[in-house]
Amino acid sequence: MPSLSKCRSTELPALNAPVGPENAPVTLVWFSDVQSELTPKMADILKQLMALYPKNVRLVYKNLPMPNHPGSVQAHRMLMVAQKQGKFWEMHQELAGKAQKMTRAQEGGLARSIGDPASEFATQVTSPAVSEEIDQDLAEAERRQIRGTPVVFIAGKRVDGLQSVKFYRELIDKELAAN
Repeated sequence: MPSLSKCRSTELPALNAPVGPENAPVTLVWFSDVQSELTPKMADILKQLMALYPKNVRLVYKNLPMPNHPGSVQAHRMLMVAQKQGKFWEMHQELAGKAQKMTRAQEGGLARSIGDPASEFATQVTSPAVSEEIDQDLAEAERRQIRGTPVVFIAGKRVDGLQSVKFYRELIDKELAAN
């Protein structure tokens, strides 16, 4: 696993719905609990940043389901299955900030909304491969001593909590100037 200290997007695994060019000079790595009340706000900030830097920034999502959200692990499993369908960000938008456990019927409705039969989706959500992907992100968060969300690494520099677009732009601009 490469260090995030000067991590380039080409060194990151092709998991977790990367957005932006593979050869972008700046990589953002976002550790998120999709059910956190801060997730919709952080997603909006990152969307703005990606629009401002379409050729210079790559975003990689990392799963960090938190224990204070009882449905979070299942929500992250759903994200990973949606990613395999090319619908990660659509599912993320549906789940973001909703800190409740879902019923099987609700999960089935979300599966159908991304074009996946509910029965196949339910099987995929419980697969060991999905668990392994989330466990890898959790292990990485543990190694980096991340205890809450959101956390964003900008070219390896850690930023905890929600900050302004201006704050992130300043960090990105400094990295671009250094490259």
